[in-house]
Amino acid sequence: MFLGVLLSATAAAEDSVEEYEGLIEQVIVTAEKREQPLQDVPLAVSSFGSEDLQRLVVNETTDIGKYVPGLVFYGTTGSNNRGVAYIRGIGQWDPHPANSSRVPLYVDGVYVGNQMGLNGAIYDIERVEVLRGPQGTLYGRNTIGGAINVISRKPTNEPGSSIEVRGGEQGYLEARGHLNGPIAGEALAGRLTFQRAVRDGLVKNDFDAGDDSENLNRWSMRWALRWLPPDSGLVADYVFEHSEFNESDTADRLGAVLDRGWVARGIVPRTVALGPSRPGDPFFNSDRAPNGSRFYADTTVDFHALSVGWNVGPDLSLTSITGWREMENSNMNDLDGTEALVLSFGTDVIHEQIYQELQAVGTAIDGVLEYVAGATFFNETFETDQDNFFLTSPVNRGRGVDADNDAWGAYGQASLHASPRLTLTTGARYTEETKKHFVELFANGATGDFMSNFDNFSPMIRANWNWNDSVMTYLGWSRGYQAGGFPARPPTTSRAFLVPYDEEIVSAWDAGVKTQLFDRRVQLNVAGYYYDHKDQQISNYIVEANGVTIDNAGKSRIRGIEAELRASPTDSLDLMVNAAWNNGRFLEYIQTDPVTGQDVDVSESRVHIRSPRRVLSGSARFSFPVAAASELSATLSFDYTREQYSNVNPNAPAVRSYSPNSRTLWDLRVQLDDALGREGMWFAFVGQNITDKEYIAFGVDLANLGWTMARWGPPRLFWAEFGMRFGQAR
Repeated sequence: MFLGVLLSATAAAEDSVEEYEGLIEQVIVTAEKREQPLQDVPLAVSSFGSEDLQRLVVNETTDIGKYVPGLVFYGTTGSNNRGVAYIRGIGQWDPHPANSSRVPLYVDGVYVGNQMGLNGAIYDIERVEVLRGPQGTLYGRNTIGGAINVISRKPTNEPGSSIEVRGGEQGYLEARGHLNGPIAGEALAGRLTFQRAVRDGLVKNDFDAGDDSENLNRWSMRWALRWLPPDSGLVADYVFEHSEFNESDTADRLGAVLDRGWVARGIVPRTVALGPSRPGDPFFNSDRAPNGSRFYADTTVDFHALSVGWNVGPDLSLTSITGWREMENSNMNDLDGTEALVLSFGTDVIHEQIYQELQAVGTAIDGVLEYVAGATFFNETFETDQDNFFLTSPVNRGRGVDADNDAWGAYGQASLHASPRLTLTTGARYTEETKKHFVELFANGATGDFMSNFDNFSPMIRANWNWNDSVMTYLGWSRGYQAGGFPARPPTTSRAFLVPYDEEIVSAWDAGVKTQLFDRRVQLNVAGYYYDHKDQQISNYIVEANGVTIDNAGKSRIRGIEAELRASPTDSLDLMVNAAWNNGRFLEYIQTDPVTGQDVDVSESRVHIRSPRRVLSGSARFSFPVAAASELSATLSFDYTREQYSNVNPNAPAVRSYSPNSRTLWDLRVQLDDALGREGMWFAFVGQNITDKEYIAFGVDLANLGWTMARWGPPRLFWAEFGMRFGQAR
């Protein structure tokens, strides 16, 4: 019935489509390694251009999650520059480099294998693409939940520049800008981008000797070159980006004291009631960790990407993508929200990666067959030292985990246009990888070398049917693969816990409909999915051993439906509404009873973390001309999320008191473009969380220790912007 309504609604519009292009801009994406209109891609894909990101108040990477159905994107404890993503209830909660993200980030085509340092500024970006669901064929291992593509703006030969200055509450100051233009005639162009941001701590530390938390002190720059040799069919893009974060730790505070015996014994002399993270509220951080270190979070990232493309002919293009990234992170965090030295965690990490991909994209049989083929290689090395201090003891109960991991894969995908309406697609990827870990347990000096090999074959099949120029439906099955490995935070008391875990597999059915209705003033996309998730990698915190083991303990079913609506009912009004319903349920969850030693199925009492049942988001933008050729626009956007669990210890029953609660956040942006009749000048007034909603953003379950931790989201923040653009290039 639903499809019949869509077909009848578009029938009247078909005759006028050619002469009237509509008000919703056609978005071009590269989700399937070739340029395609978003509405022609038979996948659940969300895409945002630079203007979308600006009006929706997307300042950091994690802000993307507010407007993508099924995506939960957040910063973890210890440092706000760590970005952790879940799509449809599948993700990786621990950003340690030994734990590969299940929703990885690709920056200018380069796979980023480490979640630390991901939550930086979103600026001078051409577009962001979010692919929902397993992407095992074209994107490979560890994309079991989906993939996020960030594509930066490329240099052009048109001279241009911009400057943007922001100022607001809590000492917030930020400057952004770019310079673009030719370097050597028409063959070589360059683009330089910079960003610098500072802000006082949002959470005041009432312990006089300690530092405030949740501040900003970061800067970044990007240098891009584009080489276009005349009449060669070649294009080469090089990007270098450097980012630095020198900030305080996050404001983690005591959530629920589950064992009052700690307080009775004076271990927690003054606890803080669970409350919002806002200036002036009581909050306590000690001034120093037991080793004398201050509490801080410092990260430096260097990133290089080189993409060389060659149009061999009208039916074939070859591309080489080479990437190198180095990340250094050092942090010490007070994780109890009291002035007592109850629990302190510190980590020093050096992570380096190399990524290489070769692609061939082409057509054959006069365009009847489209294909993509390629090969990838990935190497990462990292060195980590973890310092854990527990219950005011100066004894270091940490560990060192170093690694050298290699992975390579070969993939292919082909689409056959069997008729003007029917397209059949199939593809597969084969992956092999080797993981080598060296572990040292500081508590007893034990060391060990460990190595495991993994391989996987991930196929996919899909069919899509174009009912007319405005309605397309698709149905597909694919397999997603998450590599196995070794625990990143192994218990520090015994080598018996240092055992590898196996890979996990998702078998996924996806179906959807994509439509453009009413003279392309309305765009509605709906997607449904059904997953069988097997051999899930489950973390288990062992308090007596001060560490986390990972077991393949679970089997679950995930199903849901998502909808994305964009509409331009008038020339002055743009609307966007996104919705998602997700239901994940464990079917089998085997846990060994610590008393009897028997394996027990505890699936009925376990929940999926970072998996809200319902989410709803959207925006309304109203614009109209004003005097002196200016335009005034106002965008009101919202993000509603049901409660969810944020459980670092899934092998214990979930605790609601520290987990993210239901909340609706409202953002506002009012902007005057071409201000004072000056083309390229704008003023803006921006507010985040304008209703000052109090909500828990992140939590950690330390129930085995007797308490939980919670961190509250930012309060209401307002700032003003002034910007100028010069020249033709944006």
